Amino acid sequence: MENEIVQFTPVSALSEITKGEIDIQIATAHKFPRSLEEFNERAIEMVSQDIETAESCIYLRPVGKDKFGKQIIVEGESVRLAEIVAACYGNIRVVATIIEQTDQHVIARGMAHDLQSNNAQSAEAIESNIDSNGKQYSNYKKLLNAKVALAKARRDAIFMVVPKALCKKITTTAKEVIAKNQKPLKERISAALNWIDRIKVDRKKVYKLLNVKGEADIGLEELEILTGIKTAIKEDPGCVNEIFDPKQGEDNPVDLTIDSDLTDLDIAISDLQNAKTLESIAEIEQQFPGLAEDAEFVKAVDAFKSKLAKEKKPVKEPEQKPTENPVQKQGKLL
Repeated sequence: MENEIVQFTPVSALSEITKGEIDIQIATAHKFPRSLEEFNERAIEMVSQDIETAESCIYLRPVGKDKFGKQIIVEGESVRLAEIVAACYGNIRVVATIIEQTDQHVIARGMAHDLQSNNAQSAEAIESNIDSNGKQYSNYKKLLNAKVALAKARRDAIFMVVPKALCKKITTTAKEVIAKNQKPLKERISAALNWIDRIKVDRKKVYKLLNVKGEADIGLEELEILTGIKTAIKEDPGCVNEIFDPKQGEDNPVDLTIDSDLTDLDIAISDLQNAKTLESIAEIEQQFPGLAEDAEFVKAVDAFKSKLAKEKKPVKEPEQKPTENPVQKQGKLL
């Protein structure tokens, strides 16, 4: 083993291997060209598979106010929509990498290559690792930021190669699937607002953004906006204040991941890890009914209690001076 010869592949050889792989992919793309009709059919089928997938393809964000003071909401392309488009478009190669990461920021670069037309485009996304108070994010939030940057760069690169006009039918289908939801409108609105409560956003800010006075005034149009904003927050947890309180700008991102399949248990345990007092347990159980009997949540609660017990410093009792007997006191004076 000591005299074993280890061979390393030179960088130039690796480049040749990569070039060879791409050449094969290009040749295959020309042999089996894409069909736009098949692309639409496959993408629409994917978007229509369930409500959650359809909702994740709707992306909306406020960009300011008009001359009358009303919020201007624009529609964009979500990360989930980009994934579906890339998977169904065919003959496309997509790569995303971190090109720079410091305590101040993270930069990701996405690259999309249409192997059939030989059109290659790249896009960069930068995320700050500093909050609005100039404080660095924790390591966990830096990792979250890196994931956000990668997803954004990949999405932007895809839509630089795939024409956005081809996505109109897909997003229209997503909206139709959401509109056909069998659940009562009131229940759907309540579920959306409960999600907003979980990320600790004041409902008054939500009503202001939707230009309504309260929950009773929210209709289908406002629910669609709220659904699109929910997607935007899931894809970029750091944009919460930017959306609901533009004056403050970005702040600490909420504890969500880029994945839309985050469960109530995941969020509850994350909230528990950031809690400071025992009272937080009751608050979390109230937000997530039914988790109190979940074995994994109970285990997390026990670990949290043990952590608090270790951190709690014993309180020293004040030293009490021994009281002197009046008779003894008189004896001292004599």
